[in-house]
Amino acid sequence: MRNDEFCKKISLKVTYFLVLLSVRIGNTVIIKGMKIKIVKNELLRVLLLCSGFLCVLLGIIGAILPIVPTTPFLILATVCFSYSSESFYRKIISNKYFGKNVQDYLEGRGIPFKAKISAVGIMWLSIGVSFFWMDIFWLQVVMILFTVFVTWFILKQPTAS
Repeated sequence: MRNDEFCKKISLKVTYFLVLLSVRIGNTVIIKGMKIKIVKNELLRVLLLCSGFLCVLLGIIGAILPIVPTTPFLILATVCFSYSSESFYRKIISNKYFGKNVQDYLEGRGIPFKAKISAVGIMWLSIGVSFFWMDIFWLQVVMILFTVFVTWFILKQPTAS
């Protein structure tokens, strides 16, 4: 066996072991199977941090207003924080209300069936109510197309158990 092949095998085994242990190495943090890489560029890190906070704010607004989705903004915030702030990333992942859903989605386990049904149902109900208040035809068409696309996207995601 060549030396570089041996090194690759050892590297893969060590990486797998570290993922299982959830340890910190330099600027890279591995938490529950997801690798977090804090960027070194200070400007980019601040922009990602601000974007993460904006997404959290939009997610909170989405929890109040049925037209605005909550979970996609929180997933985007989690991704932004995974490159900018380990502590905020951990706060979202460990949140008792939505942390498990965000973590399941990021780790590829999908969306729970109940969450899919409620998201699609609330979205279509909101669009139906909006039709009574909006008289602009082209905007109604855009809303329907957007809702159809988001419904398709949500339903095609794997269903978490």
